[in-house]
Amino acid sequence: CQAIMLTEDFVDAVTTSIYAEKNARAGKIGMVFLQCLPKLTSSYIAKSKLFEILQATEDASITKEDAESVTSLLMRLGVLIRRRAGEYLFSIPRASGLIVALHDARKEIKRIIQKRMYKEILLKELEKKRLKKSKMDIEYHIRDMHGLSL
Repeated sequence: CQAIMLTEDFVDAVTTSIYAEKNARAGKIGMVFLQCLPKLTSSYIAKSKLFEILQATEDASITKEDAESVTSLLMRLGVLIRRRAGEYLFSIPRASGLIVALHDARKEIKRIIQKRMYKEILLKELEKKRLKKSKMDIEYHIRDMHGLSL
């Protein structure tokens, strides 16, 4: 699932995750990462490039030996997810619940349509249905599925 998020909102989400960690070392590494964020222009980053950028900050005392602890911390915070060996994707912290809810709602709408005799339903009729697995309005999910061509 891909999304566009403003940098300020991403910084707020990461900052919230860092403060929820309640660990001084995690806070320091997280804040150094946030200082480096403007230099990161892609949706993914190689491990070596990440540490090169982290080490380039003025107040960073991150050594090569700390490499594994930095990535594991950022992964635990939900900021990074593994793409391949030595390569990571940026992720929105605590977004997994939303992604699961969207996925479940799509499955439920597909199931509603599949149960119909000719596997068709009028849009107005579908909009009257209530979804059991989503707290969001069904119109949102219909637009989401339309945008994804599902």
